[in-house]
Amino acid sequence: MTQILQALCEGLARGAAPSLLILRLSSNNFGPAGTEPSPLPSAGARCQSSMPGGNPIGNQGVAALAPPLRKMPALKELLLGNCEIGDEGVASLVDNLGKDEFKVLEELSLNNNKITNVGMAKLLAALDAGGLPKLARPCKYVLDLEDNPASAVAVAAVQCALAKRLEAEQLKHRWRGGKVGEGLG
Repeated sequence: MTQILQALCEGLARGAAPSLLILRLSSNNFGPAGTEPSPLPSAGARCQSSMPGGNPIGNQGVAALAPPLRKMPALKELLLGNCEIGDEGVASLVDNLGKDEFKVLEELSLNNNKITNVGMAKLLAALDAGGLPKLARPCKYVLDLEDNPASAVAVAAVQCALAKRLEAEQLKHRWRGGKVGEGLG
């Protein structure tokens, strides 16, 4: 499997798929070694969805994928469920996000991994700092955190941060529309 993935990476690096919108590599059983070299360097310009979920890439694999993923300007969906990712992997995705990193990401799936309260705190800090700006709805399909060892309180804190973000966005839209105070009573 690693040889096939490496051939894919080499082809993408040569620009073999300039119009690629969706990259589905889920459930192919490649591990961390399958993420290097990353299949994303030149596929990233137009790619809107990356789905490496269901592969045991772990923290090492997500650390290898994180830099090119963070730079994909059109990425709206990132599905990393069931990848054996822990707190270190979450940190590689969200620590110190730049203003142009994950700026259009609308859906992030991290379900069925090994993320504890430490990883949830990393996500919460990234959200509080303004990272992942398009994640704004507190529902399962926007930020899927189910089936991780983190406590329900830690997961709820992340979901509350999304709810606050949504509320702030709604207030901002009302303000711009000249309807300040409407619906606040």
